[in-house]
Amino acid sequence: MLVPLVAGFAVWRRDVLASRGFLLAVLVAGALLVPNLLWEAAHGWSSVHFYLHPPPSATAETRPQYINNLLAQLNYDVVVIAGLGAVLLWRDRRLRPLGLTVVGVPVAYLLLNGKSYYAGPVVLFALAAGAVPLAQWARRGWRLAAGGALAVGWVVMLYFMLPTNLPVLPLPTAIQQGVVKARSDYQDELGWQALAAQVGRLAGGANLVVTSNYGEASALDLFGHGLPPVASTHMTFRYWRPAVTGRRVILVGFPKATASGFCRGYTLLGRIKMPTANPERGRPIARCTLVSSLAAEWPQIFRATPM
Repeated sequence: MLVPLVAGFAVWRRDVLASRGFLLAVLVAGALLVPNLLWEAAHGWSSVHFYLHPPPSATAETRPQYINNLLAQLNYDVVVIAGLGAVLLWRDRRLRPLGLTVVGVPVAYLLLNGKSYYAGPVVLFALAAGAVPLAQWARRGWRLAAGGALAVGWVVMLYFMLPTNLPVLPLPTAIQQGVVKARSDYQDELGWQALAAQVGRLAGGANLVVTSNYGEASALDLFGHGLPPVASTHMTFRYWRPAVTGRRVILVGFPKATASGFCRGYTLLGRIKMPTANPERGRPIARCTLVSSLAAEWPQIFRATPM
């Protein structure tokens, strides 16, 4: 978002870039950014590498899905207002940098295979810009009619989309109506408490639990009361390696062939049980001993972790 915004000011509002207010804004933004930059520098600029080489994602979108989901974030009944706001921002030279930003950011993510929710927040500025003149232009009768139409649209949207966007239905109903099937993240989160309980029953004497993905790690972190520390090299979990010296490990999701590079004495204890056919169901839970310390084996575990 910063690139089109600064570029817009450089082309149409250079007076802003030369003002004291802009300098103050840069200083404040820079101060707020310092902790993030220090963390990135200490972790090999991980966000840059992630952006340049993103791993496969369960929430990946086709380009038509990107457009549809972006519009759905606004709600379809106010898309016209957002479009009006974008036009008004572009037509006003003073606000044109903002107009370039609210259009340029979604287009950039579309071309770069980004996700719709990356661009979602900036589109709200177009909606706010369009709402102000609309309220000024509309007469009282038109306001009431527009308000009624929006209310009807919201009711319809909530009826059809609320169960998909928020887990408001009982689980059996959500499964029966296909809501869980429509949301891979819902499928992935089913059975987390049961997974934590299952691992808890098998983890006696272990110093550490190592999971093959961040969903399993999240389930055990949230619901695994009394479990050993949980580690995973999947996604950003890799940056929070626990300080553990013991080498007795419970593996979650790693088959024997995959774990052989960093573990010895692999013993299958069971398989993950899930109430729905999600990717976790049937994955192995095993016990083994790390070849050396967790810190020393961390790169090998990272290479063995599915991405």
